[in-house]
Amino acid sequence: LRGILALEPSVDFKAKLTVRYAKANKERQAGLYSSEPACPNAQFQGEFLAPTQTCAYWVNFGVGNPGPGTAATGFRNDAITPSRGGTPFATQETSPSFVNRKLFGSTLRLDAKIGAVDLVSVTDYQLLRKFYTEGGDSSPDLGVVFFQGAKSYQVSQELRASAKLGSAYLVAGAYGLIIDGDYTGKFASPFYAYDPSVAFSQRTESFAVFSQAEYEFTPQFKAIGGIRYWRDKKVGNYVGSEPSTGVGINFSRAGTNFTSFGGPAQTTGVNITGAAATPTFEGITLRAELDYKPSDDSLIYASFNRGSKSGGFTFSTGTPFAGFEAAFLNGIPYRPERLDAYELGLKFKASRALSFNLAAFYYDYKNYQAFAQVGPIQSVINLPAKTQGVEAEATARPIRGLTLQLGASFLKSKVSNILLPDLVSIVEHDLPQSPGASGNALVRYEFDLAGGTASLQADALYTGKFCFTVLCAPVEQERAYHVENLRIGFESAGKRWSVAGFVNNVFNRKYRAYAFDSSLFAGVVAGVYARPRTWGITAKMRFGSE
Repeated sequence: LRGILALEPSVDFKAKLTVRYAKANKERQAGLYSSEPACPNAQFQGEFLAPTQTCAYWVNFGVGNPGPGTAATGFRNDAITPSRGGTPFATQETSPSFVNRKLFGSTLRLDAKIGAVDLVSVTDYQLLRKFYTEGGDSSPDLGVVFFQGAKSYQVSQELRASAKLGSAYLVAGAYGLIIDGDYTGKFASPFYAYDPSVAFSQRTESFAVFSQAEYEFTPQFKAIGGIRYWRDKKVGNYVGSEPSTGVGINFSRAGTNFTSFGGPAQTTGVNITGAAATPTFEGITLRAELDYKPSDDSLIYASFNRGSKSGGFTFSTGTPFAGFEAAFLNGIPYRPERLDAYELGLKFKASRALSFNLAAFYYDYKNYQAFAQVGPIQSVINLPAKTQGVEAEATARPIRGLTLQLGASFLKSKVSNILLPDLVSIVEHDLPQSPGASGNALVRYEFDLAGGTASLQADALYTGKFCFTVLCAPVEQERAYHVENLRIGFESAGKRWSVAGFVNNVFNRKYRAYAFDSSLFAGVVAGVYARPRTWGITAKMRFGSE
């Protein structure tokens, strides 16, 4: 449900209140994880298990019933194992996977004009309740159980003023945000009696002030400069326990400690204190850009942008095994990430029928925040990273109604100092989900028909090979793929109504949208395949006057 109330008592003031509510229970998750048995290699990273291979790691582990071609639990079904020619769009789960959600929110926007100054106020409130559960290994053996619950609210306030003063355009403002949440979770493997329970909370109080100025020296030359100061104060609390090992984790401002096998609380090897649960982060972000327009149809620009992500906590849904408690606690806090981005670009319209854009960029990360999972331990780690690349796109309209678009990008990235799960090997990898080459193409033809406009469209996407995580295990490496889509549509005269039919992934390509290595945890790969060939019809009707 959504309702909007608008008020405009004068040309210099208007207000709009939006209230929204959504509730969805037991939304089923279709085609969740594919069934992919995997075995840790010498670096404890997963490799797909051959049909005749028995995983020595899980045999030596002494639990489950591993055999030729099976997961750690002993489950095998080649008909739903993609690496063996099976379908990736079927599972053999016995427990339901679903999500419950309830959301309430409201936004009040006020716009006023006082002389040459435009004022904007945006106040927002959101309340969220959510519960999500899934089976994590696509088998009936309860090899992996995962759920998380959340109850959170957030309030934000933005104030912004802008003015056009001669050749200058100025913007300044302030932003405040409070997010408060309580969460529960579980990432368990009952087949070897690992059954943790965790509960955690986090409160974030964020504040920022910002300003930006644009100045036209001449109609052809413009400079843009901006600065933003931000400050985040966070409070975190985490409690986790696992009964079979007696592991207990406590992280709060009152102190950090752990227990093992039911023993007394201790801090041996723990390098953080309660102060790590109440950090304050701050930073300055910047923008500088020079624009030059040799003509009305061309733009050359150079820009520098400094961005940032705040630091925070890795509150895992699973506790560590006995012996790794101190490392787990030390890995909870992570530092803010900073990105310095440099870009040179050209936008050029050669004629009414041809235009193209070209950009070259270099990104330098400090404390890049990377997700890593080693067995049951999930963490965010800070690493150095760099990226450079080129992007190009062209649009042509050679005849009336025909549009041709072509785009390509070439990327080179590097993340350094990556420690592999064997806790010995240090390697370099590309940034996650960053293919070296990618491209897209579109052909669209519109023509008059029955008093309206008909359209035919075909588009394609190509993505080079890449890794899903920074650890880049063999099972997390995705080969290059391409996907093609078709669409046919009709729009009435006056654009009152329209109808369209589409077929996406026309050739039924099988490729993964995400995957991470869980071979150390359950002898599987958590892989999510993108949608197969999908067709549908859409219709739209417009009511009232513009």
